[in-house]
Amino acid sequence: TGARNNERMDETKEAPLPLLIEQTFQLIQTQIGVSRKLRDLFFEERPEYPTFAWQETIINAVAHRDYSLRGNEIEVRMFDDRLEAKNPGLPPEPVTIEELQQRKPVHASRNPRIMRVLKALGFVRERGEGLPRVFEETEESFLPPPELTAVGRFFKIVLSEENTA
Repeated sequence: TGARNNERMDETKEAPLPLLIEQTFQLIQTQIGVSRKLRDLFFEERPEYPTFAWQETIINAVAHRDYSLRGNEIEVRMFDDRLEAKNPGLPPEPVTIEELQQRKPVHASRNPRIMRVLKALGFVRERGEGLPRVFEETEESFLPPPELTAVGRFFKIVLSEENTA
């Protein structure tokens, strides 16, 4: 609510899955800011979120969405200080949020056909390495670790900007 709910834009997309993913990546890329940070003796430009981290967050939502929960969509929301991806369905059993937070390379496919398509298109490798790498990429970019939460029957990943405190 309030200032924490100031989204950068509101747009709905519908298309065949491979095209939808590419269109979403292109749109989000236009919204990702770039900062200049002093590293050693040189200024270095970095996107506010590592490309792999936000792309994997979206692919994860598509791949592991519970498509039986009708009337609910995948939501990717960008705010001034964070990017959120929320999808219907909790992590597929036996995967737990705790294991994911511990960066364990766990994997289970709720949607094996979708995973096969995503693998054929080069978006995934089906090894459970995606979220552990999101943690690594955000850490290497000096960002807080991703927040992984269950919100009712939804799974949400939040990528936050640098802490300014």
